[in-house]
Amino acid sequence: MKKMSASSLISSPEELQSRPCKCGFLARYYTATTLENGGHRFYRCGRVGSNSCGYLNWIHDKLPRHVSTMIHNQKVELDSIWKEKNHLKKIVEDMGGIGDSYLKDMIVDEMS
Repeated sequence: MKKMSASSLISSPEELQSRPCKCGFLARYYTATTLENGGHRFYRCGRVGSNSCGYLNWIHDKLPRHVSTMIHNQKVELDSIWKEKNHLKKIVEDMGGIGDSYLKDMIVDEMS
């Protein structure tokens, strides 16, 4: 299964309505971030892994290819930035934290 991220965006009353999946649980609302379906919204079974009934319901027509590609590329770039941020945070923690205010200001300036 491709990795997808959850979304809290609701753009119409139709999407706001809860939808039961095949196993009786409420389906969860997502926005795909894969290369093929980036930005495409859907409902999926609220259970995860082998407990899932496999329910999947796409909400909108597929977006144009260039839009899906752009959304996917932004997701990849954002994931990379988060990894770098966490890596730098770990380095600072390993150095014993930031006690020197000059160093702290320098790091904040670099990250902004």
